[in-house]
Order: sequence, then C-alpha cells, then structure tokens
Amino acid sequence: MSTKAVVRLGMIGTGGMGTDGHLAAYRQSPHVEIVAACDVNPENLARAAQRFSIPATYTDYREMLVREALDAVDVVTPNDSHAQISLDALGRHINVLCEKPLALNRQQAREMLAVARKSGLVTAVNFSYRNVPAARFIREIIRSGEIGEVYHVIATYNQGWAVDPNSPRVWRLNKAVSGTGVLGDLGSHLIDLVRWWVGEFRSVLGHLKTFITERPLPDGSGRAPVDVDDAASFMMELENGATGVLFCTRFAYARANTQRAEIYGTKGGLVYDNERPNEIQFAAGDFMRKHRQYCTMPVPGSIIASRTTTMQLFVDDILNGTTTTPTFEDGAACQEVLDAVEESARVGGWVRVPLD
Repeated sequence: MSTKAVVRLGMIGTGGMGTDGHLAAYRQSPHVEIVAACDVNPENLARAAQRFSIPATYTDYREMLVREALDAVDVVTPNDSHAQISLDALGRHINVLCEKPLALNRQQAREMLAVARKSGLVTAVNFSYRNVPAARFIREIIRSGEIGEVYHVIATYNQGWAVDPNSPRVWRLNKAVSGTGVLGDLGSHLIDLVRWWVGEFRSVLGHLKTFITERPLPDGSGRAPVDVDDAASFMMELENGATGVLFCTRFAYARANTQRAEIYGTKGGLVYDNERPNEIQFAAGDFMRKHRQYCTMPVPGSIIASRTTTMQLFVDDILNGTTTTPTFEDGAACQEVLDAVEESARVGGWVRVPLD
C-alpha cells in the first residue's frame, strides 16, 4: 500500500456511534480523509465537524453524494435508512460500510446484496466483535481442528439500560425504524460470531419478549408504545449439525455490555468473554476432560498487537483489493436468521433458514 494512498470518505450519521465509534476509528488510519459529513440533526453534525475537522457538512446525504468526490461512505444511521442510502451510494459507484443490522428485513438485504455483487465495489458491515482478540483466537482454534467437530454453541449478550421504566422510547424501541429490538441490535452480533466461528444456520426456534410496552418520549412530549422485543432467545441447528442457544436482553440488571460464548466440540471446549478480550478459557485432551478442568489461556501477543477496527480494515480493503471485513454477504446472511427467528416466534415452532 502506498503511504500516499488516501480514501476520500463521507460520513452519514454523526450520533454517538458515528463519532465515538466510527470517526474516532478512522483517526487511527493514515489512509483515509473525512471530506464530508451528513446528519439530519444539525447540532450533532456541527459538533462532529468541529471535533474531527470535517470541511463540508450536509443535512441531505443525496446532496453530499452528488457534490462530493467520494471513494466511500460510512452509513451509521437508524436501521430504516440503511438500505436506501447504501443503494444510492452503490449506484454512484461508491464503496459502502454500513452499520448492523444491514436492513429492516431479508427482502431489503437481498436487494442490497444483489446490487453490491453486481457493482464489484467493497462493502462492509460493522460486526465489530470479530475484532476482539479473544474472538479471533477462538476462530483460529476451531479452524485448527483442536477441539474437533463442534457440537454446541451457547452464547449470551446482555445489557441493562432498559431496566428503568422511565428510560425513553428511543428509535431502537420503535419497530418501524429499527426492524427488531434487541434481536437485531445485540443478537445480530451473536449470529455473526456463530457463523464466523462454526458455520451457517439451518433452522431456529425463537422466543421474543417485551417487558415494558410504553415509555416516555425523549423530548418529554408524552409517551409512546414499545413494539419491539426487550429480550430474545432462540435454539438453533447449524448446517454442520451443531446445536445451541443464543440469548440477548436489555434487562440484565447492572450489566453494561456483557457477551459470553461457550463452544463444545468432540475433543475440547472453549469459553469467550468480551470483557476479558485478551484471554480465553480452554480445555482439551483426556486429562482435562477426566478432571473437569478448564485453564485460562492468554491470547497470543501477535493477535493482540494486530487488533484493529472494521473502519480501518474497510479503508485497507478499498486500497488493497482485499476482503478482511464482514461484507454485505455476511450482513444479508445474518438478516436471514433474524427474519427466521421472528417468524418462528410468531408461529411458535421451528423454521428453516432461509425462510423462502
């Protein structure tokens, strides 16, 4: 890669994730220039432009796509706008990084994937936990065959911010904007990790639960219904025959962002914890099996030292012609599972993935 090579990027969405997550990450790459930013909230936009020295700002992303000479855009907006923004950018031959979940439903995701494939452009989805050193080490161990054939994956992802009934009805709690609740917000990360570690989904049996059905609006103007899931759980069978359970909630008291997975194979077991990103738990061999012992194993220093972000990898992929990030292929595959879990919860039985 030439040290002079630079990707001219337009940022679409400058809220908390767009700034503290994405724009902050781009600062770590010498190969990207943030030439423009767009947000419908002028206050967020002004703060981001000042903080990151962004020269051009827009409140309409379409105007930005037309006026700016962009190599890429980063879409960090509510879920209901992911599809149209991404399609418009791809239509102008602009590479796209999109936040997860990729779309509101599988129909949108399939269209996005079809256009992306036809375009030949670089696409990425910010399944950020692939970058956790422990998650990467888990993948290497599974792929090495050290734990044999995988029998089970049990994974949880727990937050607690919604326990307070006076927490406002933000857009994530509005189905028209978010598509799903905690299932798409947190569950999508678990789905992606399972696919990345073990393989594709074959069928699911889902359950969705809403605990608080009405909350105050953020501006204090009244109250509004909550029509998405607060907690989601589902059993699964993967294409390789492995089975397991995924669970996620926003009602885990005193939890901030706790993610854990246990993977059991024919010859060993692994435990992943995102709050301990530089170590895993590991058991293998007859001695450890006999004595029911797991050991704590540090992640190799080379993996820790190479930790990066989806944003930095996206820029590198554009310049190098590589594929090191989750793509629209991965985003669409995840959306197929999300839709299948929703349908399963609706009908009360097992459903195949994909649905149709």
